[in-house]
Amino acid sequence: YADMRNADCDDAWVGLIVELFEELGVSVLGDDADSERAGAVELLGALRRNGVVCSEPPPPPPLVPGVGVLAILEEDGEWHEATVQKVVPPSNGEGPPRVVVKFVEWQKEQETKHSQVVHLVQVADDDGAGESMGRCELCGRELLLTFHHLIPKETHARYIGKRLPPGVAEAATARGLEPQPTRQFLNTFGVEVCRFCHSTVHRIAPNAVLAERFNTTESLRAHPALQRFMTFASKQRTSISRTR
Repeated sequence: YADMRNADCDDAWVGLIVELFEELGVSVLGDDADSERAGAVELLGALRRNGVVCSEPPPPPPLVPGVGVLAILEEDGEWHEATVQKVVPPSNGEGPPRVVVKFVEWQKEQETKHSQVVHLVQVADDDGAGESMGRCELCGRELLLTFHHLIPKETHARYIGKRLPPGVAEAATARGLEPQPTRQFLNTFGVEVCRFCHSTVHRIAPNAVLAERFNTTESLRAHPALQRFMTFASKQRTSISRTR
């Protein structure tokens, strides 16, 4: 069950434990939300002592030969889809490696700075989402946008007909939405962000943690990893070639 749900940090495990006991129809964790969570934390402690869970989100996926990326083409300084061919270690043993990529549209190979290559991480909660041109609500650049569910779709069953995560009601009201623990609200509570920010958001924490702790634009912008990316993004060209 945990394998299927990809529980990979403390918060994700706590949510999974609570959800599992709810599905089983048993209340050994407690009779209210606070005691339920306390019981889940206690059980999680036992699992941690046995080395079953970890306390940190997974690291970003490595750039290895064969993976799809977006990279800056030196001829036009814009982002294009490419495939990693090899990773070249620094000659003096210091600093990040350089990455040799092959661009999809022209089959051209180019050695590129590591900072100018972005892994095309699949955005798990928005498979099949359409794209349209506009201003990213996180980095502010004019790019192709995708819809990011501030409460990821994978976690919706945990909230429908129950409660909304902390901070969501206030954020939704400020956006002119009526916050309710319904499927309709959860499917429409989100932001339009570029593919780069979207991928970065899903690297900073598992979906269960995003739902509970990073469920507003303000909380996302306050995360150090996303702040670093937005600083980097502000220095880049604001267009991207989309190939098929």
